[in-house]
Amino acid sequence: MKAANRREYDSLARLTRTRTLCRNSSGNVYEGEWRDDQRHGQGTMTWRSQGETYTGEWHNGVQHGVGEHTWLAKRFAATVFVQHNRYVGDFSYGKRHGKGTMHYATGATYVGGWVNDKKHGAAVYTSDTGER
Repeated sequence: MKAANRREYDSLARLTRTRTLCRNSSGNVYEGEWRDDQRHGQGTMTWRSQGETYTGEWHNGVQHGVGEHTWLAKRFAATVFVQHNRYVGDFSYGKRHGKGTMHYATGATYVGGWVNDKKHGAAVYTSDTGER
């Protein structure tokens, strides 16, 4: 598809509720549903420069509903592998809110409640050695 035709297609896709693939100049990529020129519905956003990916529900351009957000953790001296933190659960207007599980790059997990991006309420924390 020629660049001009691709831009026309992307513009049309953003105004209707269709699936599309969009890249911006920083290398970020969104593939998913659009409505009224915003990410809306199911989709995946990759922020390449930050090493982050979100896959899940979007509402008016922000993470809202159930989703999975992964991001690069600092490289630990004991390993050559790149490690990621991963949150799977509820989002409300771009923040972790509701029930969710945080999988830390160290191997530890937190399963419990979240309010406004902060841990909240009853939860189970399991260390990387399996201790609770």
